[in-house]
Parts: sequence; C-alpha cells; structure tokens
Amino acid sequence: MSTRPHPSITRSAGLGALFAVALGTLLLPTASFAQSTCVLLPHASADVPAATWQEVDRAVAEALRTRGVIVLSARDAQLRMMGQPMEDCGAIECAPDVNRFLGTAFAVLTEVTWLRGRPTAVNVVLIGLASDHAAGGQASVARGSELEDATMTAFGIAWDRWEADRQGQLLVESTPPGAFVELDGTSVGRAPIRRLVTTGVHTVHLALEGYVSETREITIDRHEERTLSVTLAPTEITAAQAGPGDGGSEGEAPSTGVLTTVDQPHWANWVLGGGLLVASVGLAIEPIYAASIAGQRTPTGEFYAFGAQEGILTGLSAACLIGGIVVLAVQPFRETVTIAPGLGSLRIHGTF
Repeated sequence: MSTRPHPSITRSAGLGALFAVALGTLLLPTASFAQSTCVLLPHASADVPAATWQEVDRAVAEALRTRGVIVLSARDAQLRMMGQPMEDCGAIECAPDVNRFLGTAFAVLTEVTWLRGRPTAVNVVLIGLASDHAAGGQASVARGSELEDATMTAFGIAWDRWEADRQGQLLVESTPPGAFVELDGTSVGRAPIRRLVTTGVHTVHLALEGYVSETREITIDRHEERTLSVTLAPTEITAAQAGPGDGGSEGEAPSTGVLTTVDQPHWANWVLGGGLLVASVGLAIEPIYAASIAGQRTPTGEFYAFGAQEGILTGLSAACLIGGIVVLAVQPFRETVTIAPGLGSLRIHGTF
C-alpha cells in the first residue's frame, strides 16, 4: 500500500517557507560594529619559537577582526615608526606612545610562558592612550590542548575587561519627573534613570505629555559618573503662533492651548499581527483538508495520508498563530503623537 500527499501541499509548503524567510528577515536584528584600529606590539621574549608567536598573533588578529577592529601588524608598525624611540616597543609602558604616534585606538601585547619545551600560559593585554588604561586576560595551556584555544580564552577575558573599563555611568533626571528618555535613539524608560554607557558623546531626548521635548548631548569619559538634569517647560501656544492654517486669523484674540504628547501603539502592530494570523489560517487549510481525506482512495487506487509535509505546514501555522497573538497583545511597536490644539483644528505629528 502506497501513500501520497495532496497535490497542492507542495505549493503551500513553498509559500509557507517563503513567508517564514521574509518574517525572519524582518524580525532578526542586524549586527553592526563600530570600527577602530589597533596595533600588535612586537614580542620581547626570544625563547618562544617564531611559529608559536605566529599562531598567537593569528588567533588574536582574527578575534579582533570579528569585532570590527582593523589590525595593524607589528612589522607594519615598526616600518612606520622607523627611527622613533618606540620603534621596538614591546611593553605596557611605551604602548601609549605607540598609539599616539600611529593614531591607533589601542595596542595589543601578547606574552607566552614557555617551560620545558612547550607553552604553559598565554597572556593578552590591551593598552590605551595611558599606561593605566589597560586590561589583560590570562589562560593556561594544558598539556595536549590547543594553543589557539588558550589564546582565544585569554583574549576574551581581556576584551570583556577592556569594554567594562571604557564605560561610565549616566543618570538622567527630569523636572517634572517621569519623562520618556531616549538614549542614542533607543527608548530606555522614564526619568530618573541610570545607565552604564560607553565613553564618548551620547544624545539624550526627553519627552513628557504637556511639556516641550528636549534633546541634549553629553560626553561621558572613562569611569565617569555624569548627571543630566533637564527642566521641561510647559508647552503653550497661541492662535497667532498657530497661524491661519491652524484656525487663527488676523484680528482674533489669542487663544492658548497646551501641546499633548501621547505614547501609543503604532499601526504596524496590526499589520504584522494580522498578517501572521492570516498566514496561519492559509497554512492550516491544506493540513486540515489532508486530515479530512486521509484514508480515502485516490483515482489510482492509492490512499491519501497525513504525512511529513502536512506536519511542517501545521507547525508553521501554529508558529504564525502564536506570533500574531503575541504581537497584537504586546504591541511592541510604539509611536509618539503630539497634538497641538488651535482654533477649531488639530495639528498631529507622529514619530515612529
């Protein structure tokens, strides 16, 4: 006895797979890295074989490149610094001078402990523009283990400490309290709010219903704790300020109104959630039909059966149903709408 799926199941499976790929492309975040440049310092120890140093440098350079860092090799750096006092620098003390001369963000110093003819430990140190701005990591090389694995472990520890060392604290306060806070374009909650941020310039936007929104830039240095206190002014407009297009006209007495800022769900929630529910229904049609005719004979004497393809469609249908319900219930997409009442008209400006 043989079985075969319903003839249109293959077409539905293809449409379901295409929809799943499109949905994944929409929802998956795009990874991006801010590029910077570093330099690998030459090695001070002559006891370690050259092949070992090459393996360590190759592993460190690959780990840096995956983090979006441009790597300048020790040989290239020495050629650029030819004749300079720090030309052969292979220590933490002179690394800041190398960074300043080459314009690199940081230098990388690697050390290998070599005992009884084999490596026993790897140490990786990242050094910035000051000798006290350094972070290191160390890993042991067990007998029979890979040197590259120990190098990656040591580098990972150093990198995590380096990133943590570059952070500062930012406290955002608003008067009156409770303003919505956006940090570099990302909503982080209501003021007062405290956040760990990387060093550099950050943009802070505050918005509160009935008050004028404010945008400020603030620079955070390493290990610094900064407080940004913003006093929001009540938003009042007159008919003269609103203009004829907003209901004002010459000779009329000014009429004041208050701008209202409302945080509400965006229409994209209904589009995405509804689309997922519709897709769920469409994907479920074929499995339901196949289940209803399972066991019946085909014109050729075979039997219809509920097989693997129907199971795939059922799973996709359930996933779309759950996704649609979650989107409609949670409504993750939000928009801020500002309503400015004039004389007989409303001005609505929405941002998403």
